[in-house]
Amino acid sequence: MLPDSDLLCVVPRIPKGQHLSGDERVQWITKAKRAYDAGHPIRAIAEQAQRSYGFVQRALAESGTKLRERGSHGPRGADNHPRAAGGVEPSPSL
Repeated sequence: MLPDSDLLCVVPRIPKGQHLSGDERVQWITKAKRAYDAGHPIRAIAEQAQRSYGFVQRALAESGTKLRERGSHGPRGADNHPRAAGGVEPSPSL
């Protein structure tokens, strides 16, 4: 299932050189977190906001967001691994 693109669109762009603080920062992080939790990658959020990957990653971590592993589309944790749910690991092709 693809993430809701409307959630990515609500992450506001931050003009170059502008610093976020106070309520404005909290509101931006809330919108970025909502987009991330819906499945959008940090890179897409950073591109939308015109900020670096590191800025978005730090902001999400600061908000207590549980970050996904690289290449993952769900929250980090063993519960979401296919083998944890009794799934069968695919056999390697020869």
